[in-house]
Amino acid sequence: MITVNNTATGQAGASSLTFSLTTNAGPNRVLVVAVAQEFTGVSVSGITYNSQALTQITTGVNNNEVRADLWYLIAPPVTTANVVVTCSGASNIIGMAAVFDGVDQANPINTNATNNGASGNASVAITPTVAYAMIVDCLASGEAAGSITIAAGQTSIYTTESSPLDGGMSRKELAVPAASSMGWTISGGNRWAEVAVALKPSPSGGFFIAAQ
Repeated sequence: MITVNNTATGQAGASSLTFSLTTNAGPNRVLVVAVAQEFTGVSVSGITYNSQALTQITTGVNNNEVRADLWYLIAPPVTTANVVVTCSGASNIIGMAAVFDGVDQANPINTNATNNGASGNASVAITPTVAYAMIVDCLASGEAAGSITIAAGQTSIYTTESSPLDGGMSRKELAVPAASSMGWTISGGNRWAEVAVALKPSPSGGFFIAAQ
């Protein structure tokens, strides 16, 4: 079973964002960083944790302006260190990080998906192919005013409402492989982008197995 080890968040209006994250001891760790961003033509060019580079999972964009990103790092060190998000230019940035225990260290990513819209509520369809996958999503909404609320069945990791950008990160475990979706209600709907990833659980189920 995949469980949450720790989380952290930060936001800025600049070309980079730095915030502190503590990774606790735990088996088979994977760090996932979600980035919500708003500014025409600007994208995330790299993310590091404790000076180690993360790998991009996927990115979603609407009208070359609102972007949602997911990045990951296998086996983040047990430490307190900075998450540093670097962008191609100045923009509004919301960074959200979660360390998960019990994730497959060889192949942590089962599948991913993206969607975007010019208005209305956000939703992205995703179909994990492994049991007990942990689906993690990121929403970016270029909403000048209002609120964002996760759909039923999801657990919030972070929700940040800050004009002109709202950002959210949530999770949901699926015991059985099946078609699923992640979604958000956006009041006063505006352009949005949403991305999701299904994390694959470790063969040991997230626990150490003693030698027999």
